[in-house]
Amino acid sequence: MIHLDTNLLIALLDSSHPHAAFVESLLSTGEQLGCSSLAWMEIHSKPISLSSSDLMREVLTGGIAPFTSKEAEIAGQWFQNTGGKRQLRFDCCIAAAAMAQGAKLATDNKKDFQLFLTWGLELQS
Repeated sequence: MIHLDTNLLIALLDSSHPHAAFVESLLSTGEQLGCSSLAWMEIHSKPISLSSSDLMREVLTGGIAPFTSKEAEIAGQWFQNTGGKRQLRFDCCIAAAAMAQGAKLATDNKKDFQLFLTWGLELQS
């Protein structure tokens, strides 16, 4: 299972996006793709058509993972361990959700997510 970060959900919808080819390569692996409910919320924080939302649901055969107390506890600990930087709050949550689901995280923002490798997050290359 591979979880997509928000930036790759955007690339999934926009074939001209700089990382659209990376998303296509993930689709060709045959692995199930999913995302966290937080990444799902982020993508829906901008205007998005119903047809685009439906398209993403079709592609995300691994589903949209809920953010439960388990993920919240992991994310909270990681947030503390990374110095409580406000700009990392959602990254902590998205990373914790992927790890809790046993999924690798695919992102074009690997620099920020590398902080979580120490605690078990795996990044899709």
